[in-house]
Amino acid sequence: MLMLKKALFLLTLFLVLVLSVSVRAGTLQLTNIGTVVTGGKMYTEWWYTNVNPRLVGQASPDAEVVVKIGDNEDKVNADGSGIWSFGPTTLDVGDHNVSITSGGENYAFVLHVGSDVPTQESTDSVPVTGSNQIAYLVAISVLTSFAYLYHIKSKKLLLKSFEKSAIK
Repeated sequence: MLMLKKALFLLTLFLVLVLSVSVRAGTLQLTNIGTVVTGGKMYTEWWYTNVNPRLVGQASPDAEVVVKIGDNEDKVNADGSGIWSFGPTTLDVGDHNVSITSGGENYAFVLHVGSDVPTQESTDSVPVTGSNQIAYLVAISVLTSFAYLYHIKSKKLLLKSFEKSAIK
């Protein structure tokens, strides 16, 4: 019985963690930089080989989106399906700090305009996966272990009960 309570507690804890992360999952995305499709990835650096790219993304429907490039800040509105578009920009060759904000969410990155992606990728351009994935793997492992142990214990108790009734 104690094992069942522990398993239920861990299952509840796991569900709370999963649901809280899905509730916190944001809607703000950058989907295109000019002709470059970002695939929803949120790198800290992007390269665009041409100049004056249009920035396109996803936000909450009808939300205001603030696009800040360097010291210049502009506002656009997402349409009813959440798609927003800014530009074409007036970005010349060089490195530009870009920040996109909507509804409390923010995505900032450096946009390298007019240059190719370096042959050896810097570690700053690799997205951070976070430690939450490790927590989920540990939680799933623990839950699976408890479920297995509970199953084995239940089987032994059932077998003992069957043996006792068979002896009588």
